[in-house]
Amino acid sequence: MSAMQPSLFLRQWQRWWPYLSITFVALLLLWRVVLGNIFLPLDIVAHLHPWRFSYERVAVNNPINSDLVTQIYPRRLVTNQILEQGALPLWNPTILTGTPLLADGQLAFFYPLSWLFVLLPVGYAFGIYTLLNVWLAGIGTFKFAQRMQLEPMPATLAAVGYMLSGFLLNWLHFPEFSAACAMLPWCFWAVLRACQSQRWHDWLLASLVLALPLVSQIQLAFYVYVGVGCLLLAQLLALPTWRLRFQQIGQFSSAIGLALGLSAVQLLPQIALSAQGQRLDIGSGLGSASSIMVWLLRLALPIVDGAARETASAWQPHLLQGIQPYAGIVSLALAGLAIWRSKQPGVRLFACLALGSFAVAIGTPLLQLLLWLVPPYRQFADHQRWFSLWGFAIALLAGFGLQRLQQPSNKPNRALWVQRGLLLLGLIGVAGWALQHIALFTVDSRYAQYSTMLRLALNPTSLAILGLSGLALVGLLIKRIPRRWSNLAVLLILLGDLLWYGGSYNTSIDPAIFQPTADQQASLAAEPALQDPAILYPPTRQINFLLSQPGVFRVFGADYQAMPTNVFSAFGLEDIRGYQSLYLAQYNRLTRLMDGKDYHKLGEGGNSLHAYFTMAYNQRRLLNMLNVEYLIFTPNSPNPELYQPLELVQRNDEGTIYRNPEVLPRAWMVYQTEVISDELAQLDRLAANDFDPAKQAIVAEPIPALGQAPSQTLTPTVSYEPNRALVQVETSAAGLLVLADAYTNDWQVSVDGQTAQLYRTNYALRGVWVDAGQHTVEFSYRPKSLIVGGWVSGLSLALILLGLALSWYKTRKAA
Repeated sequence: MSAMQPSLFLRQWQRWWPYLSITFVALLLLWRVVLGNIFLPLDIVAHLHPWRFSYERVAVNNPINSDLVTQIYPRRLVTNQILEQGALPLWNPTILTGTPLLADGQLAFFYPLSWLFVLLPVGYAFGIYTLLNVWLAGIGTFKFAQRMQLEPMPATLAAVGYMLSGFLLNWLHFPEFSAACAMLPWCFWAVLRACQSQRWHDWLLASLVLALPLVSQIQLAFYVYVGVGCLLLAQLLALPTWRLRFQQIGQFSSAIGLALGLSAVQLLPQIALSAQGQRLDIGSGLGSASSIMVWLLRLALPIVDGAARETASAWQPHLLQGIQPYAGIVSLALAGLAIWRSKQPGVRLFACLALGSFAVAIGTPLLQLLLWLVPPYRQFADHQRWFSLWGFAIALLAGFGLQRLQQPSNKPNRALWVQRGLLLLGLIGVAGWALQHIALFTVDSRYAQYSTMLRLALNPTSLAILGLSGLALVGLLIKRIPRRWSNLAVLLILLGDLLWYGGSYNTSIDPAIFQPTADQQASLAAEPALQDPAILYPPTRQINFLLSQPGVFRVFGADYQAMPTNVFSAFGLEDIRGYQSLYLAQYNRLTRLMDGKDYHKLGEGGNSLHAYFTMAYNQRRLLNMLNVEYLIFTPNSPNPELYQPLELVQRNDEGTIYRNPEVLPRAWMVYQTEVISDELAQLDRLAANDFDPAKQAIVAEPIPALGQAPSQTLTPTVSYEPNRALVQVETSAAGLLVLADAYTNDWQVSVDGQTAQLYRTNYALRGVWVDAGQHTVEFSYRPKSLIVGGWVSGLSLALILLGLALSWYKTRKAA
C-alpha cells in the first residue's frame, strides 16, 4: 500500500500543479489585496480638489488611472445605494441632470461576479472581484490550450502569458474590462468544445458562456465574437463534408442567437440609449507613422515614450507607461518560433488573429476597412482595445512554440513553407517601412528621436530581462538540460518579466494614507463629518457644508479643477457636469450651447464623453434653469467675478462656495409656451438673450390652453426615490409644470394617479400640463427596452434550461 502512495501523489501533482501555479500567479499579482488593501488608486484623491488643501500629499503610484476614483467608484456607490432601497439601478440622478445608469453598459450589472459589490464592502469588493477575474482568465486559457492539444507546461505558459498580458494589466482596475477579459478564453473553450463534440448539450452551455462578455463590456464582446468566429471558420475548414459544415454553422448560429437573447436585458437598453446618445463617430482616424513606430518599439520595451515616475522604487520601472501590447520577450520569441516551425492549424489561426488585431489597434488602413464594413463600430472609442485579442493570441502562440521545440523536427510541408514565406515577407515589409520612416542619413532623420526614447527606457533591469530571456530561450535548445528545468526557467522568467513591467501599473492602497492637516483636524473636531463613514473619500469642509444644506439643488464646479466630475455622486449630491461613456445627445448639445461651442453638432471624439462647462457664465439664465444653487471655486480663483451676482457662503483654504441668488427651483410653473418643432431651432431660441426660462417654456408640440399667470405662485415641492420623482404643486391657473431633470421618452408621468402626457420642454427637460388646483405629479422611469429585454432574456434562459434538462434526461435514460 505504501509503495503505491508516491505514484498516486505524483499523478495528483501532475494533474493539479498547473491550477496551483495559475492560482499562485493571481495571488502574486494582487498580494496587497490579499493583505486587505483597497484595489483603487486612492493616492490620487489626495491631489484632487478639495482634498489637496486639507490632507497631506502622498506619492502617486499611477496618475493615469484617475477614472477609477473619479468615475467608476462613485458610480458603483450610486448603484449600491439604489439597490439598498429595493430598486434596480436604472437611472442616475447625480450627474448631467440625470442619465440612464444600467443602459450605459459600464456596470456589468448582469455579470455574476458583480454581486460581490453588493455582498462585500464596496471598497474591498474591487480587489476580490479583480482577483477572481484574473484567476478565471488563467484557468480559461489553460483549459482552452489543452483543448488545442497543448501539454500542461505549454498550456500553463499560455495561461500565465494571458493573465499578465499588457492589455489585461492595463485595464485590470476597470471591472467591466477585467470581466470581459476573463470570459474571452472561456468563450473560445466553449465554442471549440462544442465544435469537437457536435452535441447540442455543449452548444447550449456555450451560449451561456458567450452571453457573459456581452453583459460585461460590449466593445470587447465584439472582439471576442470576431475571435470565436475565426475559430469556427478554422473548424469548418477541417470538416470533411458540407453537410457537417452546415450542421455546425446552424449549431453555432443557434448558440449565438441564444447568447444575444440571454443578454437582451442589457443589450436592448444599451442599443436604445445609443440611438439617442451622444456618440456618432469617435476616434476613427488612422495612426500616425510616429505612433505606429512607437507601438512597434513597445513590443520589446513597453515603457518606451513613458513619463518619469514620481517615486520609482527598485522594483518598478523608472518610466510610467501603459504596457499594452507587451507580451514578454519570451512569449514574443516563442510565438515567432511557432509560426516558423509549427504545422498545426491553430498556429495559423492565432497568427492571423494576432497580426490582424495588432494592425487594427495601431491604426493601420485595416482600421478604415473595418469602419467601412461595420459602420456601427464607429461608436466605439479607443481602438487599442483590440490588444485584448492580440494578448490572448500571442499567449497561445507562445504555448505552441514551446511545445514545438520539444517535439522531433519533421520535414516542412508546402503549407509550412508558405507560412514561413508570409512571415518573412511581413518582417521584411515592417523593417523596410521602419527604415524608411527613420530616414537614416537624410536631413529628416528620426534616428536621434527613437534612440533617445530607447536610452531613456533602458535600465539595468530591462537589460537583465532581455539577457535572461535570451538565455532561457537558448536553454530550451540545449538537449542536455532536462526539459522540466528549461521549461520552468522560461516560465519563471516570463513571470518576472511581465510582473516587473506591469505588476506595479495598478494601485492598491491602505485607506489610512489620508493624513488631515491641522486646519482639517480642527474643523472635524468642531463639526463632525456628515458623510457615510463607509465612503472611501475622506471628509472635507466643502463637502460637509453642501451636505448640510436643505432641499434639492444642484452644484457646479465652476473652475476646471474644482471637484472632479462624478465625485459628488458618492455623497448623493447632484452636479450638472458629468463624465459618462454614453448619455443623452440633447444634454451634450445643451452643454455645448452653455459653453459657447457650436451646439448644432455633437461633441467630437473623446470630448463627447465629458460634459464640462468652462464658459457657462455666458449663459447664466440656463445655469439658473438647471437648478444650480451652489458654485464651487478653487482657492484664489478669479472666476467668481464672471458669475456675479453670487452670495459667498463659505471660504477657507479649500476654496470658496457661492450661492446663486437667481437659481430657479427644481420644479416651477410657467404660463407661456412657444411651440418649436425643430430641435436645433429650440436650441437657437434657448440661446437668445430674451428667453426667460422662469416665465416661458419651449415645447415641441401644442399643449392644452394655459391660464393667466397668477400674481403669486407657490413653489412646487419635489422629492425623489430611485427611478421616481414626486412633485406636489398648487396653482390657481392651468399651466405647464417644468421639472429641471433630463427628458427621455422612457419617463412616464401621472397627475393625481391618472396617466398624463410628458412634454420635452426647453429642449432637454420634462414638462407636464396641469389645470388649476392642488396636484400630485409622479414621474416614473420605465424603459420599454428593459421590459422587452427582460422578457427575451427570461425566455432564452428558459429554452436553454429546458434543453439542458432534456439532454440530461436522455443521457440518464440511456444509462
